[in-house]
Amino acid sequence: MTNWLAKASGAMSRETEELPQEFLLTCECGQSHQGHRRSKSQRIICQMCGAALFILPRNIYPTLEPPKRKTRRRRRSSSRRGALPSLATFSRGVGRGTATAGRFVGHVAGSAVRSVAGRIGNAVSRALGFLHAQMTPFRLVIAGITVMLIVTGIFAVHSRNMEHARETLRVEFEAGSDALQKDDAAAAREHFEKAAAAADRLRSTDTRSRQSRQLLHETTAMTHLSPGSLLEMLEEAEEIVSGRHPELWEDRFRATYAGTWVVLEASIHRPADPDELPAAGSHESSSMVVDLPLVVGEAGHSVHVTATVPAAAAPSLSAEPQPAIFAAAITGCRLDPSGEQWHVTLDSGSGFLWSDIDNLRRLGFLESDWVSEEEMQHILETQSRSLGSE
Repeated sequence: MTNWLAKASGAMSRETEELPQEFLLTCECGQSHQGHRRSKSQRIICQMCGAALFILPRNIYPTLEPPKRKTRRRRRSSSRRGALPSLATFSRGVGRGTATAGRFVGHVAGSAVRSVAGRIGNAVSRALGFLHAQMTPFRLVIAGITVMLIVTGIFAVHSRNMEHARETLRVEFEAGSDALQKDDAAAAREHFEKAAAAADRLRSTDTRSRQSRQLLHETTAMTHLSPGSLLEMLEEAEEIVSGRHPELWEDRFRATYAGTWVVLEASIHRPADPDELPAAGSHESSSMVVDLPLVVGEAGHSVHVTATVPAAAAPSLSAEPQPAIFAAAITGCRLDPSGEQWHVTLDSGSGFLWSDIDNLRRLGFLESDWVSEEEMQHILETQSRSLGSE
């Protein structure tokens, strides 16, 4: 048999040509192209973008079907047909069901977590992408200029406020000094109060700032002075209490003397006994005991004065008695339960050492015979040096 190979090839070719073979190809621009394959390769041009596409020729080989998988059916024993499952079989089924349920729950939980994490990641990515798109060089330059202008404005406002505070300190201090020269303590107190506030705003500790704070204390004491001296107050208290009306003295004290100021010239020292500490004392205060050689009334009741002053107001206070001139507001005056001694307490936050002799002269303290004017001047100079207000 001659030419058998050619005849077989021709028959196979004719058989395959009878079955059309389609193609479907997507261009880079997204345009889809479909048609029938030919015996030779083709070259088509995309009508949308003009790109050239290559089409393979027809497949001359027949299409093979996938092999069928053989499944084995498990035959059940005829002897066990219709029999109930055993307890072990039932337990294994329950165990497999529980494990399956556990895997299902774990799969659902894991899917939920992955879904939430994916959403968060997408949100963060979108936010970062938005920020990256917004941060153009021009916008960065504008943002930098804006920040510089804001910082410069804040610095300018702060500098202006500081300059205003310095001018206020100077002007109010001079006005307060002029008011004192005119013996107008109330007006002087208002000026020194503004000057001290300006010094606090500046956080200044120079001589003028310290003098402003010191003169504010002294003018406050001068304008809120007690209507009577400490001795006059105690004599009045002794007279009322000796008449067996202690409640009347409490009312009289609250109405007349509570919160008023006294200026004392006496020996002071730190308490050697912790029991002498006032109840209002704190770690930021210096407790002091005032030694007053006073005896009140016919019964000869002694007087015990305790005070707590800020530590900065008595930096040189020691355990040894030393002469001092100080002022504080009165907070209490009572006879002890034994009826032998008067206890006078002074405000823990108001006490301070005096420093200006002219202000004492305005209060009439230089008329006292307890110390001479030279000794008083020496005491005040010592206190001024310790306070740093010279």
